Amino acid sequence: MTVFYYQSFNSNSSKTRDAIAALSQSHARSTHDKMASGEILTARKRPAPDDGDASGPPKKVAKLAAPTANGASPTIPVFGPPMRLFMEPAGAMNKGSLTVVQFQSLVQGKAREIHQDVIRSIGAPIDLGVFGEIDGNHSDWNFLKDHFGDLQHAVSTGKACNSFSVYDCAKLKAEIIGSGDGWIAVKKDWINIAFVHVPNSIAKDKGRVQQFYRDINQAFMSKGKGWLDVVMGDTNQSSKDFTSTAISEALGVPFTNAGGLQEFTTADTHDNLFHGTNSNGKDVYDVAVYNTRSIDFKKFDYISQAASSANSAVAFTDHMGMALSVRKRIPFV
Repeated sequence: MTVFYYQSFNSNSSKTRDAIAALSQSHARSTHDKMASGEILTARKRPAPDDGDASGPPKKVAKLAAPTANGASPTIPVFGPPMRLFMEPAGAMNKGSLTVVQFQSLVQGKAREIHQDVIRSIGAPIDLGVFGEIDGNHSDWNFLKDHFGDLQHAVSTGKACNSFSVYDCAKLKAEIIGSGDGWIAVKKDWINIAFVHVPNSIAKDKGRVQQFYRDINQAFMSKGKGWLDVVMGDTNQSSKDFTSTAISEALGVPFTNAGGLQEFTTADTHDNLFHGTNSNGKDVYDVAVYNTRSIDFKKFDYISQAASSANSAVAFTDHMGMALSVRKRIPFV
């Protein structure tokens, strides 16, 4: 089985593509405030105000901060119970609340936590991880090589929000097939996977979205790599089955969602139930879909937007992360 991870930052359109472009942007600020109030959660499963009062009103998200070990490889399992952290009050991620260095430290810790969360949830370490909306070639993101994985490739159309950074976490490089506006195509362990950030300008137009995925599929086909197997990323989709249906119809092969799309938990929160992956807590933009003819699916889980900050937590982005464990079916059926 191969484990993939994807998560988008919330970056602006800065052409310098530095860390400031991802610091305290509007959607991330909104996400934090809704996590702090509990508004982002489904009403029937929000944590009580304290451990002993299960009848209390809806409260903030409770993050489970897995233990990490700075100095060790981030993919090495670290044993021990997680610490339950509540979100800092609304406004904690407002402009000026964090310096760039503090934000980088926050992301550094989150990167290590992601590995531990995935190991505990999926049962195996990440092989290939991708962050959307950051350009790993910029020196501001160099620290991720020590805390997430070796940067294998980074692309951008010129703006921070239109960037992808591919990290080789298993020290076994993938093959970069190509990239375009809103996507990067990669082959790893015979699996053809596309990481996407579907442009808002086409995301609700089924015909244009179908052409978007035909173009990605053609990128693989033109190099003799076969058909598209998996798509992960921020789809900006108009409904919860929009992406799987659009790809299935565009390519003429069945694709299905890897995760539950009605209500779901995350690997790194305690007794919380969500019904959205973005800042409003209502839309499932961040999804993984796979070709049921070519892929054996094992497990999928979401990772929240919360990052540990001392004895509390804050939202560093507006997008949930996704971990997916799959295997290429050979021979194909």
